[in-house]
Amino acid sequence: MEFASSLMLKELEASGSAPRDYVEWIRLRGWGEIGNASYMLYSGLIPLEEISDSAPKGFVSFGDDFSGYNGCFSLDGEGTVHEWDSGSGAMENTGQRFPQFITRWTSAL
Repeated sequence: MEFASSLMLKELEASGSAPRDYVEWIRLRGWGEIGNASYMLYSGLIPLEEISDSAPKGFVSFGDDFSGYNGCFSLDGEGTVHEWDSGSGAMENTGQRFPQFITRWTSAL
């Protein structure tokens, strides 16, 4: 994991689409690969349509599981994690906040 720079944290806070609990997690733990190719947290938020032209609009991705599933936040500001399956195009609201979602990947460490 890499520590987040102060510039990265300022950009996340200013984005308006990064929930506070996600920014705090990144501030304390950083970004990068979790485990041995279990999950990758990006060094910022990426509009989902930049990852794929067929992706739904209105979402930003914070990472992926190396198997086609992207963790996302909706730009509407609700703060729950959505998962987008790049294979089927399905988007699912997990109903979890970022700390609960990412625990599934970090608990194996």
